[in-house]
Amino acid sequence: MNEQATATSSGLGVVRRLVAHGLLLTLLLLVASGLSKLATSALTLLNGRPDVEPLPVGLAQAIIATPLAWLLWRWLRRSLPGARRADGVIWALQSAAIYLIALITSSVTLLGMISDVLGGDNSQWPRGLGVTLGYGALWFWQYRVLKRPAFRPDRPEALSWVLGNTYAMVLTAGASLSLLRHSLEILFGGLDEPILVGSYASALRSAAVFALGGALIWWWHWRALVAKENRRGFATVLLLLAGLVLPALTALLSLATVISLLLPLPPDGAAWWPRVVDGAPLALAGTVIGLFFWVFHWNAAALRPPKVRTIGEQALSGISLTMTATGVGILINALLAGWAPPLIGEGPAGLVRSGLALVVVGAAVWVRSFRPLQQPVVAERRIYLVLVFGLSAVVALSALLVVGYRVFDHILAPSAAEQSLLGLIRAPLGWLLATVLVAAYHFVLWRHDRALAPASGNLIPRHVLLIAPASAEPLWRDLQALPNVRVRWLQSEGSGSEPAFSEDRIHEVRQSVQLAEMDLVLLADSEHEWRLVELSSAPW
Repeated sequence: MNEQATATSSGLGVVRRLVAHGLLLTLLLLVASGLSKLATSALTLLNGRPDVEPLPVGLAQAIIATPLAWLLWRWLRRSLPGARRADGVIWALQSAAIYLIALITSSVTLLGMISDVLGGDNSQWPRGLGVTLGYGALWFWQYRVLKRPAFRPDRPEALSWVLGNTYAMVLTAGASLSLLRHSLEILFGGLDEPILVGSYASALRSAAVFALGGALIWWWHWRALVAKENRRGFATVLLLLAGLVLPALTALLSLATVISLLLPLPPDGAAWWPRVVDGAPLALAGTVIGLFFWVFHWNAAALRPPKVRTIGEQALSGISLTMTATGVGILINALLAGWAPPLIGEGPAGLVRSGLALVVVGAAVWVRSFRPLQQPVVAERRIYLVLVFGLSAVVALSALLVVGYRVFDHILAPSAAEQSLLGLIRAPLGWLLATVLVAAYHFVLWRHDRALAPASGNLIPRHVLLIAPASAEPLWRDLQALPNVRVRWLQSEGSGSEPAFSEDRIHEVRQSVQLAEMDLVLLADSEHEWRLVELSSAPW
């Protein structure tokens, strides 16, 4: 009964914290909205056109929500130092939501206002500056709170900085892509109007302001708030998704589009150049921007454990493999289109262009990232092979079901019988053949790696709990690179000025860990003395 009562009390405590933090989130947003309206009404006086319409709502929000938010924050902040894990996670999520909402609202509004003012539109600057001041004040308050060690969330650590960095990076990338695209459109197509006026001037000005402002915010999060040095799990996942996978996907698809546009199929010069002028600016801009951000974050991944780059390579391999399989399917579709009347969409020449471009780009990058001719590290690619085989099998099964449905529909439905059966099934049939080839190839590789597994040692993952000061980071990075070893580092107290572990000592520890056959606790001190404790039953 006591255990049940304790569990019930703990659950009620979590629900109470959720409600309280949700209410604080709502009140703080109301305070920011009220301050924005008050600032907007005050600034309209300077513009010579007073606007009192938002004043009643702003006064109500500011006067009522501000003291309530202050009282609620005074009550909540007492429990934040040393909070339990669940309470810490709730606080981390709530503070990150406030930080991100305030940052996005204030920065986008400010940059939009600057762009309008530079373009000569001074009618909206009071509202833009008012919203910037209101939500900027909320952002600054949340930033100051999170900088205090007593209120800094532990799990997920630095969530606000990581999300702010990701937002700024996406803003910078999107605005830079738009700026480069419009510049290339001017270069390719010429100008029908002066560059300093008209739609091109407005688009270039807005893209330049947002790119510069986003870059400043990104640089500040990346350098000043040390987002680049955050090696926690969530930060690493965002680095992989937003910093490696998304830029790689953008760059490769854009490059394939460029190649598709340049291929002279059909060989009609009159239609070729207009097609290039119409599509090349966006494709070239996507290639350049995607490649820049991928290279930047690929170099940043060197500061993290080696497994991060391994996962990044496997993600790049998966993207390029998907592009190759898609290209093969499109080429099969184009081949079959010669024997069937065309449906809606591109004709055979357009399909051949797209298929060839996808195959060329995808195959080249896949060979570089997957390295099929080299001896693989079996333990590192086992999960990758299973995932690729499984996804390929699912896509192949779906394509087979579509082929079967269209065959039976063609036979049984009178309206479908008037159409060509080959024309109905050629697209899913191309997908089916391509994914069957991919699934079969990776299944063979998986069987081959499984046959080599006994020769590669113990493949059961072992856990190592490293308890050491900050100077043990080189040791931790080295142990992270060992196959089938999962390392967790709990940082012990230290002066912070002790020298890093030497290469000889790291080599000595690595050999001992490799020879052990059980889960381990590795204890190391600031004098670089260490010892291993083998665990008969691990607590993980």
